[in-house]
Amino acid sequence: MNKNIIAQKEKSVSELAKVISSSKSLLFFDYLGLTGAKITLLRKKLHKFNAKMYINKNNIFNRAVKAANISNFPDISGLSALIIANGDEIAPFKELYEITKESKTVKFKAGLLENNIVKESEFAATANLPDRNALYSMLLSCLQGNIRNLACGIQAVGEQKQQ
Repeated sequence: MNKNIIAQKEKSVSELAKVISSSKSLLFFDYLGLTGAKITLLRKKLHKFNAKMYINKNNIFNRAVKAANISNFPDISGLSALIIANGDEIAPFKELYEITKESKTVKFKAGLLENNIVKESEFAATANLPDRNALYSMLLSCLQGNIRNLACGIQAVGEQKQQ
């Protein structure tokens, strides 16, 4: 093999490994059946969440994952694409889940979320998690309910003492 090609592939692996190691989440999927227009639309949607999509050879993906020191990650095979998120960790999972519902040929392969490997069986549950703002809203409503009950209790004790 030509030395220039080998050097180019090594450079691709090292650059991808840097991106993978600095990402908040990543996911691999089989993009068979996606047209060029749908891939472009997916990339635009991902851009809103500070995420990027890469299409490369599986050998380069597998070497980059190993170079990023991610252990126990399954080997990638078939037509594979990679989504790397640097913003909202869950948003790419949600976008891909919507695409898998529309197109039966697009399949999730494996992912990484907060240094935990996401398997194919866990994909739907991960994609259906509420986003960060919704979780904050749920937490605040729980806290607000307790504070409101405490305030009503104090007010009732104060009214009883006045009588």
